[in-house]
Amino acid sequence: MRQRLLIISIFIVSLLATSAHARSVVIATVADGPLAREFVDFSLIKQEITNILGNEFEVSFPQYLQVHGDWTVEGIESQLDSLLQNNEVDIILAMGVVSSHVAGHIEHLAKPVVAPIIIDVGLQDIPYIDNSSGKENFVYMRFMESVSDDLTRFHNLVQFNHLAILVDELPVEAIPGLTKTVDRAANDFGFKISLVKGKKNIQEMTAKIPDAADAVMVAPLLRVDDNDIRSLADHLIQKKLPSYSFLGQSELELGLMATVAGRADDQVIFARRIATNVYRILLGSPASELNVDFYESDRLSINMQTARAIGVSPRWVELEDAELLYCAQMLLLPIIAFAIALAFKLPAEIAVGLIIIALAPGGATSNMFSYLCKGDVSLSITLTALASLITPFSIPILADMSMNYFMGSNVAFSLPIGKTIVQLFVITVIPVILGMLVLSYWKNAAKKIEPVFKWLSILFLLLIIALIVMKNAANMASFFAQAGLATLALNLIALIVGYQLAKLTRLSRPQSITIGFEVGIQNGTLALVVAGTLIGNNVMMIPAVTYSLIMFFSGGLFGWLMSKK
Repeated sequence: MRQRLLIISIFIVSLLATSAHARSVVIATVADGPLAREFVDFSLIKQEITNILGNEFEVSFPQYLQVHGDWTVEGIESQLDSLLQNNEVDIILAMGVVSSHVAGHIEHLAKPVVAPIIIDVGLQDIPYIDNSSGKENFVYMRFMESVSDDLTRFHNLVQFNHLAILVDELPVEAIPGLTKTVDRAANDFGFKISLVKGKKNIQEMTAKIPDAADAVMVAPLLRVDDNDIRSLADHLIQKKLPSYSFLGQSELELGLMATVAGRADDQVIFARRIATNVYRILLGSPASELNVDFYESDRLSINMQTARAIGVSPRWVELEDAELLYCAQMLLLPIIAFAIALAFKLPAEIAVGLIIIALAPGGATSNMFSYLCKGDVSLSITLTALASLITPFSIPILADMSMNYFMGSNVAFSLPIGKTIVQLFVITVIPVILGMLVLSYWKNAAKKIEPVFKWLSILFLLLIIALIVMKNAANMASFFAQAGLATLALNLIALIVGYQLAKLTRLSRPQSITIGFEVGIQNGTLALVVAGTLIGNNVMMIPAVTYSLIMFFSGGLFGWLMSKK
């Protein structure tokens, strides 16, 4: 009993000692004005600060100290001045483009100010000395991509002559260097730039876009909500105007065309960097000496649905993420199939049939799933077309190697490589070429019949399932007993691996869904042709039959799960 009391007493004393050592910290924020959207989700920033400070500090964000400047420079200056004089406040976060800018120009800061949204140090004339601010009680985050970098990237993507930049009028008023930088950039690049200023009314801003403008950049418009941005995107698509978002990925999902900013991983890193700065300041590091350079991903994201709608065809260098497909589909997928064949101890001919499935390209079925599940259809078609150009050469060689491995050299069946290459070229490449010709010369007609083909594709899918079942009804149970689990494993693993690889490389959600389908949904019909017609082995066809049935249901489930996220 005494021992229990002693343990409890020690626990209580330790708890009280920990609480006694936890220093109370009050953090205030200044926004430019009441926000319809946020540059970065502030709840994420609060979470990161709370996690990093842990038990060392008892942090609070009082609601009455979360203020804004009502979209005026004077209001922002007043709020900053009030918080700097407030003895209750320990640290100030300037959570706006203009509030960060204003904080950087206050001559004396009485307490630490973290200004995370400095867009361009040179343009804003913000102090920068040896990768830090060199200014007492001031630390910011310097985005290494400048406005000029964004202009260059957009112009490389779309060779425009007259660019309209939609911008909130407050930053233009508060940052004199903005207009000068735009004028200088226009002279350097050799195209015209028009600043279109506005506040909350997106219709008024779109009405001000010059008739001669052939491209539009959208600066952070935080007074307007998602519906306004969606309306803006629809208007630009209707006018056939390519668009570029400074804010990032969230606006691509609303219909704008291109960006390099705002990926989910970058948002977390951004919030964590703010939290780390707060923590180091509380531990005694001078804010003036903290590193301000902030690197985020500079990989271009393209909403291919929007690009297609306005008739923009990005060059291959802009679609270089398609390399991901070849890594996953041409190399990784056959390795996965090989491992499954060994793990399930499949008979030799069944194992070869499984490898043949893994070697097949995505086909029309993966394109259809991308279309129905709101993936990047243009990317899907592009990847399938490119894979189809390679498979006439890869399937014969790798299938022959797998036959030699699993069945030995003395087998009754063979795969004549030269003849097979020619036959596969006719089956896969010629239809792709014909489709490209139709889209090139009869684009309007193809666009009109597209909605009809959506429903025809569903009916075609059901017809294929029915025909496979009817043709193999007597042997279906035997087929699934021999190859069902192996083909299910291949299908599910490929879907997951394709999607996760795309997410790891920070592709957009529609692009990730498309990569998942392109890697996970193989052309079962082509596998049947290779096994049954070109090789002439009915047993090798069994994995293709079971796979062709399973992939429709697993693909549908995958698409449903993606729609729920």
